[in-house]
Amino acid sequence: MGCTLSAEDKAAVERSKMIDRNLREDGEKAAKEVKLLLLGAGESGKSTIVKQMRILHVNGFNGEGGEEDPQAARSNSD
Repeated sequence: MGCTLSAEDKAAVERSKMIDRNLREDGEKAAKEVKLLLLGAGESGKSTIVKQMRILHVNGFNGEGGEEDPQAARSNSD
C-alpha cells in the first residue's frame, strides 16, 4: 500500500476532472438557453413570430430595409 497513484490512476483522475468540468459548463450553457413553445391554430402566424424573433435576436436588426421596394411593403399590408 503506497501513498502515490500510478500513472493510470493519475490519468483517470485527470480525465474525470475534465469530464466534470465539461458537464458543469454544459449545464451552465443549458441554464441560459430559453425554449419557447408556440401553440395556435394553422395559419395563425406562429412561423412569422419565429422568423421575426430570429431576425431580431440572432441576426440583429439595423433599422434598414424595406425602403428599397415600397411597393412590396404595400402589397404585404393587404
